[in-house]
Amino acid sequence: KTGAGQTVEAQRMVVHLRDDGSAERMEAEGAVTLTDGDGGQVIAPRGDLLLSAESRPQSAVLSGGLRYTASGPLRQAQGEAADGKAAFDRAGKLQHVTLMGAVRLHERLHTSDAANGTWSERDLEARTVELALASNSGGKAQLQDAKASGEARLKVMSSASKAGHPATTSSDLNADTLTAHFAPAAGVQRLAAVNGIGHTSLRRVDAAGVVSTSSGDTLDVRFRPGMSSAGHSGEEISTAVQEGNVVMTQIPVKRPGDANAPQQEKATAARAVFDGATQKLTLTGKVQVEDADSVLWADRVATEQKSGDAEAD
Repeated sequence: KTGAGQTVEAQRMVVHLRDDGSAERMEAEGAVTLTDGDGGQVIAPRGDLLLSAESRPQSAVLSGGLRYTASGPLRQAQGEAADGKAAFDRAGKLQHVTLMGAVRLHERLHTSDAANGTWSERDLEARTVELALASNSGGKAQLQDAKASGEARLKVMSSASKAGHPATTSSDLNADTLTAHFAPAAGVQRLAAVNGIGHTSLRRVDAAGVVSTSSGDTLDVRFRPGMSSAGHSGEEISTAVQEGNVVMTQIPVKRPGDANAPQQEKATAARAVFDGATQKLTLTGKVQVEDADSVLWADRVATEQKSGDAEAD
């Protein structure tokens, strides 16, 4: 046992002691299991843990393929990586985590304990992921910032409602590097902002099933933590700004009475701004918009994505 609610278990363990008899280092092998006292657990074949004189964890190195699980009333999570490192503050609280090698993390967040409560999910994949945490007023470590590098991909899905029927919205963000900031909302840490650099792409699917895809050099996405446009708790995009060699495509939903399938629309521009509240997309800078029947050139094109109405300057 290394701290309040924190434990280390393994099939084999070598404990190095200080002159005063306190544990200084633990070298462990075989189903090395670390628990954090808050419902989180990490298991790996090998582990190396450094302790303070008060037997509080200071750093940990896990290798050989690690698996992470966490379970609580509002949050469930699973993850895996080839190797991992962790740093703790002076009180022994988790402060920084680095995951390396085929990192995959999945979270499911609920708005309440009720079985029919709305939910959102996050999937993150990258070669390397860095997590920065801070303790809240109750002493529980909470995620503040994350950085994913190497073919980083973040997918966010939220429950929604369309005409009284359950529906799902999703946002799929990709980049060479993604950085995210989190903020507390509805009892859990939710996405507040995500920035992408290098080969960025964004794929959005709204509650009606309209699919919009864009690519560009940089990406800046702001979320509405805790409350969606439909009045449900979730993580929907508030604004998204993409810049540099922007290419966008959209596939509308087939309307009742239409004999033909909807045509794909394609646009290029220097900059694209999406407003989640108004569902308005504005393209600027040498804009070109085309479909199967026509081509439009303009300095600025603003499109109402719900109605499809557009204006050009």
